[in-house]
Amino acid sequence: MSRLLNALRTVLLEDPRILGELPRAEMVRICELLEVNHLESLAYSRLRETGGEDGVPAARLSSWKMAYVLSKGRALAYAEALSEILGIAAGLRLPVRLLRGTQLAFFQYPAPELRPIHQLEIQAPPESALELHFALKLHRYVEEESLLPQETARRATLPRLTKEGVQVSVYKRSALHIRRAPWDPFTDSARDLCQPRLLSAEPLVVLLAHDLAARSYCHSLADLHDLHFVMERSSPTLDQVLHLAAETGMSLEVYLALRLAHDVLRAPLDERFLEDLAARG
Repeated sequence: MSRLLNALRTVLLEDPRILGELPRAEMVRICELLEVNHLESLAYSRLRETGGEDGVPAARLSSWKMAYVLSKGRALAYAEALSEILGIAAGLRLPVRLLRGTQLAFFQYPAPELRPIHQLEIQAPPESALELHFALKLHRYVEEESLLPQETARRATLPRLTKEGVQVSVYKRSALHIRRAPWDPFTDSARDLCQPRLLSAEPLVVLLAHDLAARSYCHSLADLHDLHFVMERSSPTLDQVLHLAAETGMSLEVYLALRLAHDVLRAPLDERFLEDLAARG
């Protein structure tokens, strides 16, 4: 297993050409992990950076290249929708915040096609979320029918909207299982309303851990890569992460998520910090 993890880390973070050196069973297993987590586009981009396209089997290279092209098209569609939504919110004088993958894809990853985009996650002040939701419906965003209507009142989001293949969720609060997230309130700001508000690295880590726990850590490789990316590129203050995890009752979830990110992808984390999280959890 350790050899497989080392190969997976190398493919995702360094040089995918290592696939050509692996036994077929291990190569197939890693490729399946990339496919189910929608990470082929990221792997192909890494392959182009290293100039090693000849080092990957032709069939796999073709599959990755097609996924990359489709991901670029998808990212363009979502970028256009995001720009439209920000314009609608600005017209209503409503501040909005981007959450999770939406923020990561469009404001932190080098290019949005490198991060799987399944929906736009937009947070508005609780008293304004319904107004924004209704305004989007007036702009031909159609409400999806919920399969569990009795659960709607307990969700952190309003019913999901879709337009031309783009899915949008408007959040009243950032996470279902965090009732009093200290980053949720919208303070007065002099910034241009056409520019969304973004989370700092510390609450982003807690939210990613929340989402991993909500899915019981299944199909989580993309989120683990997000955590590694945030820890490496944004260098969150670990004491602040520790404080937010304790304040939101998420110490155990944050510990498990970061432990996985450390063990699977070698996310840069201090072992004493993980021990503190474990003790609180």
